[in-house]
Amino acid sequence: QGRRGKSWFSPPMSGIACSLNRRFALSFAAMSGFSLACAVILAESLKRQTEQNIQVKWPNDLWLNGRKCAGLLIQLRGEAQGPCEVTLGFGINVNLTAIQGEFIDQPWTSLTESGRMDFNRNELLAGLLNDLIIGFELYESKGFAAFSHRYRALDGLQGQNIEIHDGKHSLNGIAGGIDESGALSVETRDGRRSFHSGEVSVRISHD
Repeated sequence: QGRRGKSWFSPPMSGIACSLNRRFALSFAAMSGFSLACAVILAESLKRQTEQNIQVKWPNDLWLNGRKCAGLLIQLRGEAQGPCEVTLGFGINVNLTAIQGEFIDQPWTSLTESGRMDFNRNELLAGLLNDLIIGFELYESKGFAAFSHRYRALDGLQGQNIEIHDGKHSLNGIAGGIDESGALSVETRDGRRSFHSGEVSVRISHD
């Protein structure tokens, strides 16, 4: 599934759709940057495996050449003070073709857009899962602080004109990166504001 109940479009053999569960001995508050950490882990793993310019688009998408090639969704359950049961779901467009994706309502791409047609989905997933296991252990011991500098190196929104939507209203501004909690910092005409991932969706502004 997609964010806020939207569908994730994934015809047979076109991509990777995976969910995995893990228990963390952390409070809900300590998990606030977890989705961004997962985006970093997935982006770095795909960059290494595919040798393509994968970036992170706050809060939960991966970009290839400025278009969405992957997305992730986090669900948390448990006590406020911990532990937390986490489900991470992610979808990656590996072989999705233009004809298959003609009804997708935002700019998208797939890993094979570069002309390579030899990505093995099982091998990609094995590499992703190995990197996620290592990343989960690091997050549990060090928190988002261990990922914030890595996120900034992958940030595809930094300095971009963006539109922010909360379901009812929209706001324009310039993306200014993330703070230490993972909130998106935006320079607006009324000053600098911060947004958290559960509150809004973000797109590039072309006005």
